[in-house]
Amino acid sequence: MPVESLAQQYERMIEGAGALEPEEAFRRHCYQVTPAVWDAVLVGSGKTALDDVRSQIRWMTSEEYRRVRESVQRNGVEQRITESVTRTLGRCRSLLYGVDEPQVYLAFGFGCVGAGALDVAEGGPAIYFGLEFFGDEGLTHLGNVPMWTAHEYCHIAWLSCGRQLPRALKGTLVFEGLAVCFSEHGLAPRNWSKYSESLPGI
Repeated sequence: MPVESLAQQYERMIEGAGALEPEEAFRRHCYQVTPAVWDAVLVGSGKTALDDVRSQIRWMTSEEYRRVRESVQRNGVEQRITESVTRTLGRCRSLLYGVDEPQVYLAFGFGCVGAGALDVAEGGPAIYFGLEFFGDEGLTHLGNVPMWTAHEYCHIAWLSCGRQLPRALKGTLVFEGLAVCFSEHGLAPRNWSKYSESLPGI
């Protein structure tokens, strides 16, 4: 299962921000490297164009955000997520056949969402984890990574069948309801209220 961290792109963006405007640093060091992935991330976070994310990029180059980034590095969050996702996807594949192994991206920025499904134009559906969600105050969320992974895997199965991300309420209820049922079946049963409280902003 390919897990790719985009954190190094972020590091290069921070380094380049001293000589460039933040949005140009992002464009050069992140967006132009993997445009299809960032297009999907931007759309998934409610952004539609690079011009709409200037305030978010400036926040990503702030001192407060630097402390979050250092916390993620200090606590080995990337490795811990990778190990948890690897185990969980093995279980998911044994329950739901015919779904291509998804690419998994780990990245900073854009909405502080713990996890989400991406509809990447090049390469197919993928799973995204927002690393800033797992800073010092969010380390307890690492225990939710298996459940979130199974939830997003069900979304990947939906997208892999040629379906689109739903926009209307009725479609969203089906889309999310299936994912909740699958993650509860694939993992240990959980109390619904606790499950819903732990969902990463979806």
